[in-house]
Amino acid sequence: MVPSKLSDWYRIPRKEVLARGGKFLLSLFPSFARALMAAYPEYPWQISKFVDARNPPYGFWQEDRNILSFFPRIEEKLGIQQVNSILLPPLSGNDV
Repeated sequence: MVPSKLSDWYRIPRKEVLARGGKFLLSLFPSFARALMAAYPEYPWQISKFVDARNPPYGFWQEDRNILSFFPRIEEKLGIQQVNSILLPPLSGNDV
């Protein structure tokens, strides 16, 4: 598959990049997604949309922007229309 637009890259698996001679490129970056982000920094990449997102790069979930961008997409996917806070009982002096 040859991508016709940047968003098409989301569907290209790492193994296809390797099969087409991308071993050196992938050795320079922790992931294929990171390589694309470096090549096209103006595009609003969403790393979780990549086909290899089942195994995000090391440290992915430590970045606040990745965590925060996850919730709106999963809410939409699951049909969640309203998110309510969970009310917990106040802490007593003994719990602190």
